[in-house]
Amino acid sequence: MKPTLPAAVLAALALAALSASTASPASVIVDQPAAASGDGMPSQVMLEPHAGFSCSAFDDFSIGESCELAALTVYGYDGVGGDSGFNIAVTVRFYTDPNLSNAAIAARSGTQVGGDLVFDLSGITLDPGTYWIAAQVERPLTGGGQWYWFVSDTTNGAQAMWQNPAGGFGQGSRPISISDFGASAHDMAFRLESVPAPGGLALLGVCALFGRRHR
Repeated sequence: MKPTLPAAVLAALALAALSASTASPASVIVDQPAAASGDGMPSQVMLEPHAGFSCSAFDDFSIGESCELAALTVYGYDGVGGDSGFNIAVTVRFYTDPNLSNAAIAARSGTQVGGDLVFDLSGITLDPGTYWIAAQVERPLTGGGQWYWFVSDTTNGAQAMWQNPAGGFGQGSRPISISDFGASAHDMAFRLESVPAPGGLALLGVCALFGRRHR
């Protein structure tokens, strides 16, 4: 007689096969789409003689379990006359609080695709907690124009912040909420993904299970 595996074992193997075949390449931690208004915040390192206008927007997200990040898309657009061909750098930094004067716990270089900034975050692992991300392009204002990070109508966590350390915009040098700068929205627009969890949780993703934000 041909040996037959117990029904429970067969069911477990079938579930594992289903998980392996249907699990998405990454699990979504945060998905905050651009607001319908199309508004954005400048977030750019500028060169002299406009260095006093260098600024950054940053927003928070929370995770309930340690996870390895996979990818980040920051939704944005070039202003009138903006030209990504002048980019010197495209950078995202991760902080534990909304204060850019503190050291970043992680940073990555990326690329601009259309108006969006795209980052491969492979190898960055975060412990449970709340974090802030700050994304910027670096380019001269003359010729390169300005890049803007779209705001989002979501209301997740704390309100997004913005900082202009040299005070060129006349808003002081300390971090302020984006509403204090005139934005009508609460958050910044971005999509953050993590590596899927192994085993049976692969369909949900541990990070997404605890940290996913809903619109």
